[in-house]
Amino acid sequence: MSAPGFWDWALEAYGREGVSDACLELQDSHGQNVPLLLWAAWLAARGEAASGETVEAACDIARAWDETTVEPLRTLRRRLKSPHPDLEPGARLDIRQKTIELERRAEHHLMQALEHLPREAGADTDSLTALVAVARAWSPVTPRNELTRLAACLSA
Repeated sequence: MSAPGFWDWALEAYGREGVSDACLELQDSHGQNVPLLLWAAWLAARGEAASGETVEAACDIARAWDETTVEPLRTLRRRLKSPHPDLEPGARLDIRQKTIELERRAEHHLMQALEHLPREAGADTDSLTALVAVARAWSPVTPRNELTRLAACLSA
């Protein structure tokens, strides 16, 4: 049986205890990109690594998806969570549910693009090292404590 693809691995990993909370903390409080972080952890789990150039390409792809699609959908989803006096609740919740589905599809497309980037086999990189490398490429601030927490949850 072959190893799971990135999407399947990420769904399983995200369901592990503490992973979703750690990911949302990194996203909401530190501006990190969750699919990008999970990609780094997936590579480490497979004994693979990405070159610096590949990490930069991954960040470019993630930024494009984030700016054009994921972030606008996330903003809309969050706005639709609260009732509005001029919106019929059933219609608002219907559009919110469809927005959730679109946001998930956009992240799936992003993750497919990341999965197909070049990578190097036989790397001896632990998940924390991989997470830190990607977080540094994504943002000028590296939230090491939160990345350490995510790495611990992913390895549990």
